[in-house]
Amino acid sequence: MGTSVAETQKHFSFSDEIQQLHGRPAPTRAVYCVVVCDNPSIHAGVKEVTQLSDYVGVELIKLSPYSHMLNPIENVFSVFKSGVKSYLAEHRDAILRPPRGVTKAEHRASYMIRAAKHSMSTKVTSELCDSEAAHTLSFHARALELEDMPLGS
Repeated sequence: MGTSVAETQKHFSFSDEIQQLHGRPAPTRAVYCVVVCDNPSIHAGVKEVTQLSDYVGVELIKLSPYSHMLNPIENVFSVFKSGVKSYLAEHRDAILRPPRGVTKAEHRASYMIRAAKHSMSTKVTSELCDSEAAHTLSFHARALELEDMPLGS
């Protein structure tokens, strides 16, 4: 039996990752650590972890909502979703006719998985990921200087 999303979230938190990345006691650390995160609920505990006495010197920078220009995954995910939608549109007739003995939900779920696999293998390429990461670099200096940046650029 698979693990539910709720069970997974109970056993994994981004805060745990911060503790692992920066797990040495403060006096023995030789590096400065900056954690930049956006606003999903999974990042909710990061602030508390960075305020623990063992993590003095860890700086937390939270992106404002809709800071896609600093987050390459947003654009990659947009391309992925577009690929899924295109695949589903191309296979619409087949999706609407589940085979005998298969429920509509099972049939549609199987097409969603096919669409996701197709999009990942044809749309989400290493070139796309590299390009989106490079694109965000152009905004990093401005973000570090706390400059305003227009949305949609």
